[in-house]
Order: sequence, then C-alpha cells, then structure tokens
Amino acid sequence: MIKEIFILNEGGIGLFYQNFEKEVQDDCQMLASFFSAIQSFAEKAMSEHLNAIISGENKYVFCTAEKFSIVIKTDKNTSDSKIKSKLEVLKDSFHKIFEDCLNQNEIRTENFNGFEQVVINVFNIKTKPKYKSSEIFKDLLGLSNKKINFKKILNSL
Repeated sequence: MIKEIFILNEGGIGLFYQNFEKEVQDDCQMLASFFSAIQSFAEKAMSEHLNAIISGENKYVFCTAEKFSIVIKTDKNTSDSKIKSKLEVLKDSFHKIFEDCLNQNEIRTENFNGFEQVVINVFNIKTKPKYKSSEIFKDLLGLSNKKINFKKILNSL
C-alpha cells in the first residue's frame, strides 16, 4: 500500500523517513526540503494546501499539521480517502507522541525513530521496514554510536 513515508517539520527538515520497498535509501533531507518547497509554493501561489501529486506510477499524498507535514508515497491507483484517513491517524499519533520534541529549539532526528511501529500498525504492514532515517546518515558518516545534531550540520552548509 505505501512505499515511503516522510515526516518533515515546518522548516523542511526531515524528522522521520521510512522506505518500505527499496534496498537503496533515498536522501531524506533533500526530499524533505523538496516537499517543503512544493508545499510553500502551493500555499503561496494557489492559497491552499497541497493534497497530492502524481508522478509516473506513484502518488505523493500530503497531510499538514501545525508543526509538521506527512508525505506518503503510494501507487497512483491507491484510494485517496483510504490514505487520508490513515494519514489523519498518523498525524494525531505523531503529534501526541512527539509534542515535546516538536516544541524544542534543537531538532534531533533520532528522537523520532520509534515511530516506525506506529506506521506499521496503522497501515497493516506485514514485514518490518528495512531502514531508519537517522541510522542511515550515521552509518554513511561512520558515526553509528554517536549523537549527531543534524540541524547544526544543515545550517552550516
């Protein structure tokens, strides 16, 4: 049903990313920034929230909350109503679980790793996801056992 899930904060920083289909991980932060830019454009140019984008065989469905947005990648034929109802459950769960983290000045993406089980439960996914967002970055950087301030790194670029 879902292929990927992205959760980004209001500044476009990827908080959570889960890939359910590929062995090669996409660049979560780059895609989060892209989705944030698209959402901002839609809000400014059309004065409305972006609901979905269809690209090739895929559909990206958007759900916006006060401090974050969720983007789900699905098959283009997946029912919008089916996805939207589950997105609302995810949005409410994410807000309830991570409200304190979302209100902090310093965003630490590793704080959001525990959300994959909620995604699995809401979407009735039978297999465990293959990847966790911050673990991939840490592994690529050779820093698997260290805490990383991704916001500070991104701001220094």
